[in-house]
Amino acid sequence: MLNKIKSLGIIFLIILMISIISIGCQNDDTDTNDDANEEMDNEDNKDEDMTDGDMTDEDMDSEMTDEEDSNMTNEDEDMDMNNESLANSIVEMDGINDATVVTMDEIALVGVDFNGEDKISDDMKKDIESKIKEKSDKISKVYISNEPDMYDRINTISNDVRNGNPIDDFSDDISEMIENITPNGK
Repeated sequence: MLNKIKSLGIIFLIILMISIISIGCQNDDTDTNDDANEEMDNEDNKDEDMTDGDMTDEDMDSEMTDEEDSNMTNEDEDMDMNNESLANSIVEMDGINDATVVTMDEIALVGVDFNGEDKISDDMKKDIESKIKEKSDKISKVYISNEPDMYDRINTISNDVRNGNPIDDFSDDISEMIENITPNGK
């Protein structure tokens, strides 16, 4: 019986020593984890600093849009607003589904999504030209196309200008499109 008590005592001491060692090692790991947690907290704080705190996705989109808009010069911004106004006035006309306009100097490129015939009548072209010149006294030449690929190209330029790219970046494209469109009046 005495041997059993001694063996139980030894087992108890071994368990106690293992527990103490485990707890001691655990404290060292905890310190390491605290350092790791502190680093993670610092990284989280950096992210918060970058996003100005509790910004929502909507706020971030708005901030990005503001940054993009700040790339536009006042002249480009005015032109973009004018282009939208011109396109909206064309859409109000009978038979036009959608329109996109790009202006550069005294030239207007107009892409239309037209109901009905494949070709725009001369009367419709004259009406569109009149509407453009009525809305913008700077425009002296109007080039109109209802070809889908030309509409897409004009719309792409319009969107790029709206996103802050200067219109001058597209002068070669605009010149090429003018060559492909017969101006109203020639």
